[in-house]
Amino acid sequence: MRKKAVYDVAIAHVLRKLHDEGHIPRDVLAKALDVPELELTRIELGSEPLSAGGLVMLLEFSKLSWDEFLGRVQAELPAAEKSVR
Repeated sequence: MRKKAVYDVAIAHVLRKLHDEGHIPRDVLAKALDVPELELTRIELGSEPLSAGGLVMLLEFSKLSWDEFLGRVQAELPAAEKSVR
């Protein structure tokens, strides 16, 4: 079983990639997640977890299904595990 921190970091990687892929301005993404830009930075760095409500807001904003999002998280898990050790 993986540590919660590994999932937090994997989600952070996915969030960063979604931000980069969509060329979404930082302030727009922060507003969509209802967080200050500084908190968005902490979430993207993995130092603060994305809340459950933030996750739902992210899925709605990005138009990703849960399955698509989970697939992206699972793809990031190996890299996340290396950074958490």
